[in-house]
Amino acid sequence: MSYKTLSRLPPHIRHLFKEYKKASERLTDIRGTAKNFIQKSAPLYQTFTRRKLVSNEHNGEPIFNPKDFTRVEADILKNIFDNPLNLEAEADEFLNKRIELLYGNPTSEDHQTTLISTRGDDRKAMSAYHSRIASNFASYYSPLEAPFSFSKSLIWYRRLLANTPIIFFFKQKQHLFSEASLIQYNFAEHTLRENVRQLKKKYFQDDSLDKRVRNYYISDLVTTDVLSLAINSENLKTLPEECYGSRDFWKLLESSDELIEYIRRQRISLFDRELSFEPPEESKNSSAGKTNKTIGEGPNSKKDIEYNDYFILTIEEAVIRDDHSPLLDVIANMNDIELCAVRINHTKAATEEVIHADKNKPKSSYERLLGSAADGGIDRMPLEQLYKRLGEWGFTTVKANNGRSAWYLFKDSKIEAEIRHQ
Repeated sequence: MSYKTLSRLPPHIRHLFKEYKKASERLTDIRGTAKNFIQKSAPLYQTFTRRKLVSNEHNGEPIFNPKDFTRVEADILKNIFDNPLNLEAEADEFLNKRIELLYGNPTSEDHQTTLISTRGDDRKAMSAYHSRIASNFASYYSPLEAPFSFSKSLIWYRRLLANTPIIFFFKQKQHLFSEASLIQYNFAEHTLRENVRQLKKKYFQDDSLDKRVRNYYISDLVTTDVLSLAINSENLKTLPEECYGSRDFWKLLESSDELIEYIRRQRISLFDRELSFEPPEESKNSSAGKTNKTIGEGPNSKKDIEYNDYFILTIEEAVIRDDHSPLLDVIANMNDIELCAVRINHTKAATEEVIHADKNKPKSSYERLLGSAADGGIDRMPLEQLYKRLGEWGFTTVKANNGRSAWYLFKDSKIEAEIRHQ
């Protein structure tokens, strides 16, 4: 993750994100260290690694895997297996090199400088989880006016829109300083991905190579600003090379799109968070406690950020005419993740007839959508069932995209209210 992304955030949001990142890294490090210690100090684990070092059951040769040991242990053992040892002649030299490698040269100038690094903690590489949050915030507060270095993402989104019959869009409300966010583990997302992975298994042994490769696909959606650029340009078959850095080019393509507008209406907001614990008395009276209290008296000291994570789930063309009831059951039983929109490609999802339907017919767009699937006979029955299921969930508000090549399904506000009261 480039730190240019953080530079796109407002100062107060950037400050909160850095504080969150520090807290999250500390908590994650503690959990990782404790897990690593418990695992590698267990008697059975030590017996296992000892047997690998002494002899391999298959060919009698010892096996050394650095990952089986702590960094210090692995570094020492590595020399035993990589280099011939002359313990009498090289013992002192070997020991000195090990000490210098592990602890530094006590006589060097660098070793005598301060132990506190002057480099800021925020310069550490971000984890994938932190990068997603930063990109999400940057897309909201400072959306890109041109793809620039995100050209590959733009190309991917354009292919997604052109070649995918059905795309489900999900959102999940998040709090930056929640426990799940601090430990960098989204249980609801993990469950959804695992359920989709289980559904994909039925295609692993399919006779069709296309079905084995292209069936269901789930991904996070963090660069919503790049998706907006892709939607604005989806009517163009190709893009000139010079357009990727031209703001003027993309300014001319700007248009009103229902999906883009929906995402933009999902606001990021600040609120006061409540601490779930009281600091111990000794911390309150200590100098360190006073320092923390002084730092915490700023306007953003107890603030939290509420935002939405976004995900997409696709039904690929190779399996579009299969029964998707199990997938819809997974979506219906999601926890903490909400289906917010569905994109249906007219050509790929066999709804092209809807575009040419008689506009004077007294039918809603949703009814015409159902009709387009029903008129196709048995071949389109899975699509009809899918559209009916979406209607049962309240997705009966149909909007066309800019190029009239796809429809968006959104929840009808009245039906949504009725469902919530049931």
